[in-house]
Amino acid sequence: MSLHPLHRAAFLQALMADSFMTEDQAKKLLRKMKEGANDDVYHQLLVEVNNSLAFAHLQVRTVLNPVDRIRYVEQTADELSKVATQYKIEERNYFKHVVEHIATSSNYVADQPSAPCASERELHNMDLSAAALATQPGSPHAAGPSGSQNPCSPTAATTTRLNRFSKADRVETLKRLIADNWLAPAANQPHHVCLGARTFLELSEFLLSLELSQETRNAWQQVLLEAGVWESASSAGTTVSLSDLQMKYSTA
Repeated sequence: MSLHPLHRAAFLQALMADSFMTEDQAKKLLRKMKEGANDDVYHQLLVEVNNSLAFAHLQVRTVLNPVDRIRYVEQTADELSKVATQYKIEERNYFKHVVEHIATSSNYVADQPSAPCASERELHNMDLSAAALATQPGSPHAAGPSGSQNPCSPTAATTTRLNRFSKADRVETLKRLIADNWLAPAANQPHHVCLGARTFLELSEFLLSLELSQETRNAWQQVLLEAGVWESASSAGTTVSLSDLQMKYSTA
């Protein structure tokens, strides 16, 4: 079954407008545009869309979220741009430490190392000043598993913002991160939070730079390899830290 260029354009426009959708929603969208389109046509569409985006270094990716086992689709932009443009500096710092805390947690959903989680209470009451100091040069947590230095350690201004980030701020930011699919409620564990599908799609290099358990690392590498995320990052030999947000987007 052939696809018209207008099908690719309409699909991409809808995906960019929504930014993020489940694969079931993406397939339903295609069937609205092309009656009788099956899974083969859907995969053909993704290939053709990605070929048309290659010149701009953009890509449509899918990932099976290890937490809810639902496959998601997203048109990726700069790995850091969406977090950076939608959240304030202190919210981004909080998000960074939340991701680190969850990713390195030994509390798993249904005993699955691919789905670490943390309680909302833990995340609301994190000692952000201590978390900020842990990423400064000289700290045992300053470098990732490869030994590379964190490219942007917290400044005095950053630490001040973290100290002023109230519990009420954390509660609201956590709710927003869940609503935006950066984080997700933990299945069958009330008041617990896991990483969301967008974090796996857009912050893969940062996740794999953390001091993960070997079981979690193996599970996530498999998820990201299937999505074509980790393979491209590792072959490029790059490591991206969410701390780059302060260097790339913060204001004095």
